[in-house]
Amino acid sequence: MDYLRLDDEQRFPGVHALVTTYRSQVSYSLPSERDHKFPFALLLLRVFGYAVLSAAADIHLEFHERSGYKLNVSTAKGMQHISTEGLDSEQSVALREMITAFCNLNSSGDRADFNAALPVDFPMAWVLDNGVRVKEEYLSNEYYYIRFRVAYIRMTDDGYSFTFRIIDENRTKDLHELNFPYAVESEMRKLCNLKSGLILTCGPVASGKSSTQFAWLRIANDGQRKLIMVDDPTEFMLHGKGSIVHVEVTKDLSPERALEQALRMGGQVLVVGEIRSPRMLQLALSAATTGYLVFATLHCDTVTESIVRLFNLLPEQNREAELGLLSSALRAVVCQRLVPLREPGTAVCTPSLHQRDWIRKNSGVNLEHYIEASDQVVDRKAIAELMVVDYEIKIAIEEYDVKRVFTQAISQPQFETLLQQGLRLVEKGLVSIDDCERRLGGQIMAGLHPTLRLQLAEQYQMSANEVDEVISDFYRQREANIPADLNAMCEAYTLAKEGIDVCAA
Repeated sequence: MDYLRLDDEQRFPGVHALVTTYRSQVSYSLPSERDHKFPFALLLLRVFGYAVLSAAADIHLEFHERSGYKLNVSTAKGMQHISTEGLDSEQSVALREMITAFCNLNSSGDRADFNAALPVDFPMAWVLDNGVRVKEEYLSNEYYYIRFRVAYIRMTDDGYSFTFRIIDENRTKDLHELNFPYAVESEMRKLCNLKSGLILTCGPVASGKSSTQFAWLRIANDGQRKLIMVDDPTEFMLHGKGSIVHVEVTKDLSPERALEQALRMGGQVLVVGEIRSPRMLQLALSAATTGYLVFATLHCDTVTESIVRLFNLLPEQNREAELGLLSSALRAVVCQRLVPLREPGTAVCTPSLHQRDWIRKNSGVNLEHYIEASDQVVDRKAIAELMVVDYEIKIAIEEYDVKRVFTQAISQPQFETLLQQGLRLVEKGLVSIDDCERRLGGQIMAGLHPTLRLQLAEQYQMSANEVDEVISDFYRQREANIPADLNAMCEAYTLAKEGIDVCAA
């Protein structure tokens, strides 16, 4: 296993410059070199700098009684293992207490876990010197502001684990920069302008939920509506001319209590973070049906799983009535993942029999050929499936018919499952077939019930990417108030591809 030595000046000149030239300008202060905590503090400074320059997602720091320290950084190119050579295992408590103090908390010796925010300001000159692209709105700042969302837990072997999630507002993107399919982006923009209702963003940890939600909030933050954001802890800070209230959950202020208080503050847009309890769901539904546009997150894999998860959070004694409330409040569910985006190769490949069978069963797609993706990872790509709750889906939710929720969702032009969208990128050579299988999973129902997109592809002998191109044009025409018929557009595309004059035909 290759361990990165961040003190290697030749390999990591930016990190070296941070420690030697810009050290005094970082808000993260190092103790005296004679202090026994100095090696720990120096390594953390280096790894924080490396995380900024590599656009990392997370830093994972562990201590095990038997094996000592482990330090890993999650980047677009995968997990990078950082050398901890020279750190004294006898001083592990000192490292834990130092990080706790950085988070402005009391000693963690009696704590089994905690969550906190750690702000660190880096000199803007250092960031620019090392080629980080900085948005124009931040260029005049003296410092480059980073927040680390810190999660700590004590482990069973008397060790401990810290996770630092990097919150970098400069790296946040507007909705169009997330590069969702045009149809998905178009539906998302419409959702942001709703007056009320519940919009769910779903996915596992590190799937890009916060970035997508922040992009939505930038649209909702039109200066005419008061936004109230309840976070645990606060991640991105939203700015603008309108009224914006950030509320951070603490040990003295539970998420449920924070939401109850937020509902008394006369807002129009409410961000509730992750729905974790029946009480939080009840408050979110109450707000969504009394004039608030509510954004929330949920840990689940697919849009149909989100309905099951919400159903399980409803009170058992009154589920029938609560399902009616849920169907009235819910406006949309988006589930997403992040996959490594690669440079396309040149070789045209055929999936193995096992791959082809698995793909067909879990997506309904008959993948015959694809361009092999290279090993060069260039970024992370967000993959999303979006279900807009229409009248038929409302009825299916009210009757708790999960299968009917899915069969109605697949009739929507923007809808494709995570695996189906990932396979379109596999076809282009932008995502590897192994990443697609490993990270996106599949849905048996998708293999049994073809989406509208797959039906169009079969009917008009088009590829999935060609269908997406036509659907994108379909949405553009609708946005321009031009009458559009999706079947007619697919037929015209097919005729044009065959070299037949559409007008003459």
